[in-house]
Amino acid sequence: VNLKRAADEAIGMVDARYGIEVDTSIDPNITLVADPERLVQILRNLVENAAKYGKADVAVAATTTERECTIVVSDSGPGVTAEAAERIFRFWARGASEGDRARGHGLGLAIARHLTRAMVGDLIYQPHQPIGSEFVLTLPLGTAPKAHHSPPTRTQASAR
Repeated sequence: VNLKRAADEAIGMVDARYGIEVDTSIDPNITLVADPERLVQILRNLVENAAKYGKADVAVAATTTERECTIVVSDSGPGVTAEAAERIFRFWARGASEGDRARGHGLGLAIARHLTRAMVGDLIYQPHQPIGSEFVLTLPLGTAPKAHHSPPTRTQASAR
């Protein structure tokens, strides 16, 4: 999956709803081993959470090592409390306080982590210093598929 295209699709979905501008820093040549629809779902969830709870300065950046890609979705909002950080990846747990008007059921981050791990990656939270949140997604790098035009081989059925 081309990461830049997946991120652009996810950001476009959130941008239309929240009217925010997301700063992106993603090499257009990064290819991941991932389910394309699930990757968009994960990125959309992370960007939407940043827009909903962080409210400003949402950014998506990616770096690579030899084998994996690290994608960081960050914001400059109030961040997640230390107590909430321990539970935000559990089903039905919400990071926001009860007085927060942001809507949600506490499923998005749990689902995002579950999907990421199913694709041999991980999703963690870390505070963004001095304020804000960072959700760090790691997935294996892939190679872009190359067109392969070799002649068909004869099978036993076609040899008859």
